Amino acid sequence: GLSIVVIQDGEVSSARGFGYADVEHRIPATPDTLYHIASVTKTFTAILVLQLVEQGKLDLDEPVSRYSEDFKDDTVKIKHLLSHTSEGTPGEKFNYNPDRFEYLKAILEKKTGKPLRQLFVETFLDPLAMRDSVPGPDVADDDKTWAVLGKDNLARYRRNLTKFARPYTYWGDGETLYSGYPPRAFWASAGLLSPVRDLAKYDVAVDRHELLKAETLARAWTPFLSNAGQPLAHGLGWFVTDYRGARLVWHFGHWGTGFSAIYVKVPARHLTLIALANSEALADHHYKVGEDITNNVFACAFLNVFVPDVANRSDAQAS
Repeated sequence: GLSIVVIQDGEVSSARGFGYADVEHRIPATPDTLYHIASVTKTFTAILVLQLVEQGKLDLDEPVSRYSEDFKDDTVKIKHLLSHTSEGTPGEKFNYNPDRFEYLKAILEKKTGKPLRQLFVETFLDPLAMRDSVPGPDVADDDKTWAVLGKDNLARYRRNLTKFARPYTYWGDGETLYSGYPPRAFWASAGLLSPVRDLAKYDVAVDRHELLKAETLARAWTPFLSNAGQPLAHGLGWFVTDYRGARLVWHFGHWGTGFSAIYVKVPARHLTLIALANSEALADHHYKVGEDITNNVFACAFLNVFVPDVANRSDAQAS
């Protein structure tokens, strides 16, 4: 199954589902199907960090060693975690590593005094009316632990989970097999469950600067410069690709099997594609993303249809 939404100028221009959320029971995928969005969760976490920066409560140049004993000196800064440049000599090169990104959770929780899951609910899900999303598949297992999220919310999360897509993987000659669900925990790097309609609300809030100021967002959407001054593949929590004269801001999600996602923005055109799948196919096999979203056939199809003047430019024209 696959669900997509296209947002243009702050409005949903297309929302569709294809295939099946549950193959065995022939339940179709729709724009309201609930998916594990995997690493697209990182964009939310990055916004939480940058909100603290805007509030003067956090400095991106602070050493991570203040928040974790795993760091023995002050060379790794918060900005290095956000930009995936914390390994080896910090700031020297990009290396996408969700495990390193995960240290942002401790920073957020120490600075706010709240669990990360609560921050997601209070900052995104409740204010943006993302009522069909779930802050982690295990959140409804223990009412006592998560009472802080609200009794009504917990009851709704349980109802939402009945729409959770069943996960699959491709095997052999195109055979589709049930793959089993990913781990049930909630992290800074992954864990949010959402349908594309709710992610459209999030996207509109991002573009309207309801979550971050314009100048903060511009910084997040600018390639991080290496120590040598070279632009890298990532900004602060988002991938950034300059494609034939147009800047693409994007992220992907990939669980290995079961769920995948792509989130592609063309900021200059106020245009966004969000696609979620209950297999790895959006981000793997011959659609594997890597460090450039234009490796992905779904992203390229989107660009061809919605910004053909960019997609059909020659390299000479783009330069």
